[in-house]
Amino acid sequence: MKSSFTIKDSLENKISYCHLALFLIALPFDRFYSELVLISFLFHTCFHLNAQRLRAMLNQTNLILSSVFLVGLAGMLWSQDGTQAGKDMQRQLAILLFPLLLSASGLDLIAYRKRLLLVFGLTCAATVLYLYVEAFRIILYNKLPLSSLLSSFFINHNFSEPVAIHATYLSMYIAITMIAFLYYLLDEKNNTTRIVYLLLIAVLLAGLMQLASRAVLIATMFIITIAFPFLRRNALVSRKN
Repeated sequence: MKSSFTIKDSLENKISYCHLALFLIALPFDRFYSELVLISFLFHTCFHLNAQRLRAMLNQTNLILSSVFLVGLAGMLWSQDGTQAGKDMQRQLAILLFPLLLSASGLDLIAYRKRLLLVFGLTCAATVLYLYVEAFRIILYNKLPLSSLLSSFFINHNFSEPVAIHATYLSMYIAITMIAFLYYLLDEKNNTTRIVYLLLIAVLLAGLMQLASRAVLIATMFIITIAFPFLRRNALVSRKN
């Protein structure tokens, strides 16, 4: 899996790739770090901007992806608390920026999609392990029974509190990477790598259960039992053709 984290490309694209990888690594933690990486990526992309890439930004796909932000911006005009609405729109600015930056970047996102998902998945798994370490540290310090890990004191927001992230957001990150790892597991031929994928899936699944976000759990069960087999079968048919 070592080669999965390195790319052979131009210096510009390597820097863009590092920005995206760092952004994914920062996502489960304080928003300050991901915003800092996003600002750096913005300056890097603008520095290499040209007429061709500027035209690539103006397309129907980006308009659709950015429409969520534009709808929120329009709704801000009706808000009774303009100050809070402005803060909320500032937090959601990445919804507008990311499609534009990715289009303006020269990076082949499809070619490096697996690498980026591996980086994100390992980050989520490491975050879950850290949260369990913190939970066990509190249990041992307060001389609580191990069964208290399954109590409300260590479930949902109480579990994700050490990294200051909403439990539902972290659950969504975990679900995305867990499903991606499951897909890669089925395609993997190397037994050692398969074992690594299985261990990562087990850690992510444990974190998903501990976070106990019902919306994400229901969506994940639906994807794994219904959507995933359908998409997997279509992918295999496409390969044969």
